[in-house]
Amino acid sequence: MAFLRDAHRRGILRQSSGVYRFRHIELRNRLADTHGTTAPGADAPDGPVRRRVAAMARRTVVWATSLALLGALTATAGAYGPGGPHDGLPPACELLSAQQLAPLMQEPSIRQAGHDQCGINPGPADSATITLDTQIVQPAPGKSAVAQAAAHLRRWAGGEAQWLDGPGDEARLVTRADLPNWAKVTVRSGNVLITVDLVHHKPHIAPAPVSVMAQQLARTALRNAALPAPSAPWPSMPRPKAPGTGLEGPATGSFGIAVQPAG
Repeated sequence: MAFLRDAHRRGILRQSSGVYRFRHIELRNRLADTHGTTAPGADAPDGPVRRRVAAMARRTVVWATSLALLGALTATAGAYGPGGPHDGLPPACELLSAQQLAPLMQEPSIRQAGHDQCGINPGPADSATITLDTQIVQPAPGKSAVAQAAAHLRRWAGGEAQWLDGPGDEARLVTRADLPNWAKVTVRSGNVLITVDLVHHKPHIAPAPVSVMAQQLARTALRNAALPAPSAPWPSMPRPKAPGTGLEGPATGSFGIAVQPAG
């Protein structure tokens, strides 16, 4: 880097807002002086000499600029934390199947809005709308991908947030007192974030509280993504009442999987 320091001392290399720029005219003149150009007032060098000097100046500028950029890129890349552990996920709409949604929706309309987003709209007899988002978080300068994902999880709110036990590495439930029919659950597993946003337009006839259903959806998506499952039990969601009977079916620990009540 002695060349760059010397160029800066001579006024050939300027620094502005953290960016180095070469002054082409001064560099050309310096090189011309070095290679024996005539003094002021003397006859100007012939065309071939001027062309050789200009070509040498251009090559020097390109070489020095490339060297500076390479050094900057190397330093920047080295400042990033480690990535992973996850580098791929299935499409978002593959994380919740129509069969798994059956306790909540009879005729869901599942539409992929990109690899990492899925919209599930209600059919004629349904009352729920679901949005599922996935994100593979990348590292940042001085931060690993896992640390970045954890920081993202803490920033996502928009309501009253509470931490959940068990799902993935950590999970967050967000609700709003003025929106009792809405809940959002975000689960982090390593550097992956899975978010389920649930709105039930008729919560009074829903098979379970909206917050419980959102947690069950997030758990199902986490399992379908082949990510670590919850280590602690989540709230169970009862099946809808059978028409004309007023009776509920067995509770479900995850959609479509019957479990026996405790005790």
